[in-house]
Amino acid sequence: SDPAEKGIMRYKPEHFQGEIVGKKDWIEMFTFGVVMSAIVMIQFYLLSQHQPELSVASAIFSAVVIYELVRVVILRTGYKIPWFSNPWLSISLALSIGILVFVLAFTPLAELFEVTGISVLSWVYIATASVGLFVIMMISNRIIYSSKQT
Repeated sequence: SDPAEKGIMRYKPEHFQGEIVGKKDWIEMFTFGVVMSAIVMIQFYLLSQHQPELSVASAIFSAVVIYELVRVVILRTGYKIPWFSNPWLSISLALSIGILVFVLAFTPLAELFEVTGISVLSWVYIATASVGLFVIMMISNRIIYSSKQT
């Protein structure tokens, strides 16, 4: 439900005949996966030194959910789409975070999903890593997409 790109009618039809997911897109997805996996493994190691197993698992689950939401922001930034230009997407992101927190905090759902509330330290790690993931991917994407899309 994003608005159409400004000036879209100036493109020739051939502009839209390329691959939907090109080689550089695959490289970007692989890079994101590797960076996110490394961050999650580091977080798992750090948290497992101080917290019970269920709390660590819940923190890692939460981290992966949040990092995927960060991915949406990274994609929009890469396409030069303003972050809050699509109110439905903004609502969706906020609801996703709200549902995550609700599942962690509401005992019947936490028991159903076998999760528990997570520590402030876990949230600090997730927030810090989210910013780091965003910055790393913005730098990476500038390198990956610095030449013309193939």
